[in-house]
Amino acid sequence: MCSTEKQKERVERIINREIYANQSSLVFEVLLNEHDLYGEIENQYDESLSRIEEYLIHEAEIEEQSIAELDEQERRELAYEKGFSPEPHKIYEWHLISNWLANKLRLSDEPILDTNYGTWWGRTCTGQAISLDGIIQQIVSTLK
Repeated sequence: MCSTEKQKERVERIINREIYANQSSLVFEVLLNEHDLYGEIENQYDESLSRIEEYLIHEAEIEEQSIAELDEQERRELAYEKGFSPEPHKIYEWHLISNWLANKLRLSDEPILDTNYGTWWGRTCTGQAISLDGIIQQIVSTLK
């Protein structure tokens, strides 16, 4: 079995084990609208390093080479000094997930809603299989 097939198999195994159900209607209609849990969404705003770097290059018009010389914290500080204001993630789907996957997604600044009813991942893309999501690919690639 080639490495691509092994990676695909590992991704499918993680998805089948750690993602329990797509519960978009439940979360959008009941938890967020009726129970007003918007304030409980972790990583609701896109403050990712890639978004900050994009802002510094395109909005603040800072040379890429200058940005490359800064560490992560310096990049963040510079972006906020230059007026960076994070935008909320556009969440298209909500998936009921395991605590293990929630912790991995938190580390990648993905939106998470953790309540007494369960833990959901706010998926910020749609229209393709979860196995093709870059964030899932990234998490699986870091596993031994």
